[in-house]
Amino acid sequence: TQRGWKLEFAPGSCGARKRTEKITQWVWHWTAGEGSAAGCHRVLTGRGLSVHFFLGFDGVIYQYADPASVVCAHAGSPTNGRSIGIEQQNVGHGKPNPKIPRARISETIHGRAAMTSQFSAAQMAAACALRVALRSVVPIKVIPGSDTLSGKFRDPLVGDLAHFQISDQKRDPGTTFMQAVASWA
Repeated sequence: TQRGWKLEFAPGSCGARKRTEKITQWVWHWTAGEGSAAGCHRVLTGRGLSVHFFLGFDGVIYQYADPASVVCAHAGSPTNGRSIGIEQQNVGHGKPNPKIPRARISETIHGRAAMTSQFSAAQMAAACALRVALRSVVPIKVIPGSDTLSGKFRDPLVGDLAHFQISDQKRDPGTTFMQAVASWA
């Protein structure tokens, strides 16, 4: 709960359902905005979507659902049934918020170049810590390699996946973030 908000996705709400498949992947996202954990929860609820975790700019990790028992609707079928969805507060390719300092770099994904807002050091540390914690209880096979960095679809869909590796309509969370993830293997 955050200031009176119950930040939870349970089976039957926002596309969430009971888990029946083995977890084989983490799917990393960005929020495409700089809103809070409560704000992200409201936006997802309004869209009928859900995720397991939210990482704030300040490195605070919010858990919205138990990945062991709940499937969230975040990356499309059939990925959702096998994955843990992680949203990270970041405007991505959108207009930067001057109140939230982020470096901007050019990235090309699916043949489209755009300026991307980078993740804060606190977010990167939190993402790495969350991944270590999840790997200790969900032993997912991690496949290192250049496909993590290329902005192309990944086959097989196992291990750490960027949302852009599942859908050619998505570019989150950017190739620079996925390069960091690959270095954690």
